[in-house]
Amino acid sequence: MKDLYEILGVDKNATTDEIKKRYRVLAKKYHPDLNPDDPESAEKFKEVTAAYEVLSNDEKRAMYDNYGTADGSGAGFNYEDIFSDLFGDAFSGFGFGGFGRANSKNAARKGADRVTYIDFDLVDTLKDNIVQIEYERTIKCKVCHGKGAEKDEDIITCPTCNGRGKVRQVYQTLLGQMQTDSTCPDCGGTGKQILHKCEHCNGTGRETIKEKMKITIPRGVKDGNVINLGEYGDEGTNGGRPGNLYAEVHVKNIYGYEIDGNNLVKDYNISFSEAALGSVKKFKTLDGEVDITIPDGTQNGEYVTIPNKGLFNFNSNKRGDIYLVFKVITPKNLTDRQKELLRELESDEDLNEPPPFSGIRRKINNIYYKIKNFFKRKFR
Repeated sequence: MKDLYEILGVDKNATTDEIKKRYRVLAKKYHPDLNPDDPESAEKFKEVTAAYEVLSNDEKRAMYDNYGTADGSGAGFNYEDIFSDLFGDAFSGFGFGGFGRANSKNAARKGADRVTYIDFDLVDTLKDNIVQIEYERTIKCKVCHGKGAEKDEDIITCPTCNGRGKVRQVYQTLLGQMQTDSTCPDCGGTGKQILHKCEHCNGTGRETIKEKMKITIPRGVKDGNVINLGEYGDEGTNGGRPGNLYAEVHVKNIYGYEIDGNNLVKDYNISFSEAALGSVKKFKTLDGEVDITIPDGTQNGEYVTIPNKGLFNFNSNKRGDIYLVFKVITPKNLTDRQKELLRELESDEDLNEPPPFSGIRRKINNIYYKIKNFFKRKFR
């Protein structure tokens, strides 16, 4: 599959306006009616229009950036509608080489996609979750079955355009006569008129309903993940297929963790004496308490690993770790006696002897070696 940004020739950080401007240039360049002798123009025109349809839509662009697809293959949108939005009816007299708007209102169209949002706690991601969602979608009117009329005989051929969906206007210019086709103002391009509209949908043939369904969210889901639940979006029109329903997951992290892939990182405060003498403490993970060992001589910034207590890979048994980073808290508001002991520590010649460490860690561990021996001597 070609990269959509490359197809349009824009940077991945391009703004919507930049994408729109670029598409205008390419659409004019490859439009088949402007290139009647080039059979490849029609395919190129379809390609750039399909790319524009995805990248000009914020939700579809985000899905494409994250997952490499946004269901923007071209089904479900009309090339002529996009082209007309950018250029109006300036080219309508050309007939658009098979993309003509005369029947565009009656062409099969894919239904719009829908997005629902699910809030999770970080703990919820450790298991599969069955959740019930409620969302809105647009379907064919259940009363008129999408016709928009009370009865079949209430639908007639539009007398203004004779069923073409277009009205033709002729202009006299310096270059001679020119004619343009524009959408019929009376039938809106459908070629038909309704004598008595369906009261339930007011003649639109569509209605919006609320749906409920239960879905399974696999464990390992991450904040911002978008899951395609299938064709449960809006129903298509004129035989077009339904749009997709997407679930966007928002994961609340109230536990103070920094999330690094499947690993969890958290600062863990320890006292000056715990760093010097070592300790065993309880730590509450997302799924229960564990014992952690603080080695004697622990320095600020060192960490301990709690294996297999992090987050799961999406829909997998593989799990990350927890990294607790020790932050040694320097004592404040010391008593006179405590200050005296620390001064003794600083001046004690025995503690100034080189500790049994070597290499790059020697200088770092030296102070903790002194502190450890000092407290052992004072309080044993």
